[in-house]
Amino acid sequence: PDATRTRCSCRAPPAQTLKVPRLAKMILSTPCVRVMNQRRSDFVPHYKWVSVGRTCENAGRHWGSANKVVALRNIDWPEALILDAKGILLESERDVHRPALNAALSMKGIANELSVDEYGDFLSSEPSQVASQRYLSLCDGEEERAAALFEEQQRQCVCLMESYQVQLREGVVDLIQDTLSTECVVAVCNAEFPTQTKLLLERHLGASLMSSNKLVVFGMDHLARLAPHPEGYASAASHMNVQPHRCVVLDHCREGVIAARCAGMRCVGVASQYTHEKDLEDLADVVCAEIGGSAFTIDDLTTPGTFWLNPPVPRDEFGNKYFIDDEQPRSMTENAAADAMHTSAEVPELSAEEIEEERLRNILIDMDPF
Repeated sequence: PDATRTRCSCRAPPAQTLKVPRLAKMILSTPCVRVMNQRRSDFVPHYKWVSVGRTCENAGRHWGSANKVVALRNIDWPEALILDAKGILLESERDVHRPALNAALSMKGIANELSVDEYGDFLSSEPSQVASQRYLSLCDGEEERAAALFEEQQRQCVCLMESYQVQLREGVVDLIQDTLSTECVVAVCNAEFPTQTKLLLERHLGASLMSSNKLVVFGMDHLARLAPHPEGYASAASHMNVQPHRCVVLDHCREGVIAARCAGMRCVGVASQYTHEKDLEDLADVVCAEIGGSAFTIDDLTTPGTFWLNPPVPRDEFGNKYFIDDEQPRSMTENAAADAMHTSAEVPELSAEEIEEERLRNILIDMDPF
């Protein structure tokens, strides 16, 4: 608003149709505008403008050269849009695991078909390091039957995916297509069944996109640390050769949003059937009720954009600066043992002066990126 502008009365037709961020769209709807370089310390360091290719037929009379409507140079599109496979690409618990479990129960002769709500109660039961332990309640406490039931459910999941009986979440296909129309790469992370997920995407988007490098699927088998550890998202960004702060993640659960924050990525939270928006509100950069559509488009995910102004800094769930360690990833058993040892270890008592000094040091570390 405080830039130096010169106007003319004509409205020049656009020389070409361009896809520009929403912040620049208001400029394209105005008469011919000339904007000088400005400094706006309260927004971005250098408020510079560049041409986007719309010329004024009377420009030679006004400025002696072709006049072009201009847009912000320092609006950055995301280089990668990362979708969580289990809750964003698919409603995997509701549409894959629940029907597969019911089919497995039928095959094992257990008359206990779970509805959508009953399966939610089943998921909310106490988790265990051993995946099949949760199935003991369905098998009268018999461990061998529980393990066999879990294995049969996994086989049924693969059959469902391969038979194309699973639908993608509403709005996902349009969002992926709009994103691929830009220079942005789309990655699907945390896929439990990567091969079947690729076949499903190929059916909805075409084989040509899947054979390109602009749409990538990452599995979970190579991960030793699952969310909320950022290894999954960080390794995906490294594989695509993309800076984490240029990535935007769509995730559906609290653990996934924490992983995105710790990896130094922006995150859009979209709740699924068995997660709740209120659990994401204090962690995600923005929480939306649906994917794409009227909620947001790829135009809104720029930096600066509709939802944020600056690139992110790696933060944990408490807002502290996060450093991804360089040590070799540990197994889930080793993580549990380390957590138990850390919990049981005695914390030395600090004096009031030491506590204040530590607090000041943490504040300075948090301020360092700014």
